[in-house]
Amino acid sequence: MSNALSHNYCRRLIARDFTPQAPLKHVAKDVRLICEEARRAGINTPAALTNERLFARAVERGLGEDDAVGVLKVLEQF
Repeated sequence: MSNALSHNYCRRLIARDFTPQAPLKHVAKDVRLICEEARRAGINTPAALTNERLFARAVERGLGEDDAVGVLKVLEQF
């Protein structure tokens, strides 16, 4: 998948630019709501469920105010 948004995020990941544009706490909430609706509808969403756990872990670690690219900090700990 290649688009302007993904290119922007890649540049920001490489630069470790965590300046908030889409705070992790908001992305985590949105992904959680998507997963809740999918569960209610009986839809299997493995990628969304993985992201739900990843973003929740980032928020639990105090990264909620970081930009969504801040999940890199969580991934680096694996």
